[in-house]
Amino acid sequence: MGNPEFKHFIHSVIIRARSKISALLVALAYLDRTKSHLDPRLFGTRRVQERIFIAALILATKVRSRYGQNDPELTPLQYVDDSSPRGRRWSNISQIFTAREVGKAELVLLPSGICRSRMMKC
Repeated sequence: MGNPEFKHFIHSVIIRARSKISALLVALAYLDRTKSHLDPRLFGTRRVQERIFIAALILATKVRSRYGQNDPELTPLQYVDDSSPRGRRWSNISQIFTAREVGKAELVLLPSGICRSRMMKC
């Protein structure tokens, strides 16, 4: 029933990152949206699931809702939260990836289908 090491990784990342439910839900939506477009080989040969998950969570924490604001030029969700943790912090949270690996995973995931929705502006 699944990979226990991967489940442990997810649990520990969520705890260490103090992830909000909303960020986790967005990350799951990203994972669902990208699964048919994503070439796992782009992430390297080891710990592919972990890399994809951490990248989705990083991107999800950068999304800030714009609903309720009176600016018609704003899309409902935009990547605007620059106060989210940086690569070095995500490296510490993951405990298995360097800051460079975390940054690369994020860059690989971005063009893979997350931003193809009218709801997202990247």
